[in-house]
Amino acid sequence: MSETQQVPKYSFYLNVVVIDTPAPALSLDSDATPVKKEPELIHDDDDDDNDDKEAEKKIKDSLAIMSPSLKLSGKAMWASLKQSSDSFGQKASAFNDNLSKKTQSFIASKTMMARASAAVKEIIPELLEDMNGIDIAITKRFQQANVFVLEVDMKGCCMIELIKKTRGEEVAHLYEQVKMGMELLGTEKAIKSFEHEFLPKARHGLMEKLSSLLLDKIKVRESDLAVECITLEDQEEARWLYTFLEFSQQMKNQKAI
Repeated sequence: MSETQQVPKYSFYLNVVVIDTPAPALSLDSDATPVKKEPELIHDDDDDDNDDKEAEKKIKDSLAIMSPSLKLSGKAMWASLKQSSDSFGQKASAFNDNLSKKTQSFIASKTMMARASAAVKEIIPELLEDMNGIDIAITKRFQQANVFVLEVDMKGCCMIELIKKTRGEEVAHLYEQVKMGMELLGTEKAIKSFEHEFLPKARHGLMEKLSSLLLDKIKVRESDLAVECITLEDQEEARWLYTFLEFSQQMKNQKAI
């Protein structure tokens, strides 16, 4: 019988983004929004409404202003914030699309950032405790605008233990049964192929689990904060972060006008 597979060390990033105000959920209630707003627009708020529309137009126009090095359209910029071959790319793209529609409330206040920072600091030890049995380190590497960057360093662990923590006992048991069946058949090549194909799933499982736990714990502490977590692998982080910060600066400049 072969030795228990070990997951080699690797690192990834949790990008915690704080939004100024919670974005309302898309639901049937949105149909009633115009009915509530119409009376307000009839009165003395016409000028304010026009100002808001003008500001919104400026913000939308700013999305088309890219740095000379990127030369991207506003729509392409959102796509460039995260292009990935895995499921995290879809999540990041959806998140960024939502932000583009909520640019007026994009820049978080200093008070909200301070609250989020304190919450993240308290949560890191709890995440490590939740992942007890897996040798990981979580370090706050960067903070600017409305994003915190946490680096997760996974220093290697038993595959079975990682699956139990991220996917549950049932999936871990299934993995063991499949591998045992291959070992009984003496298909060493098939075992290696199976382990090779399952490894990325195990790694992504840890990324998803920590992201989910982090958001849940923040909501328990600061229920009125709108927070998203974009989880990216090493090779994806720099491009996403630099482009995100560029967009954040554009939003800040527009808000100051």
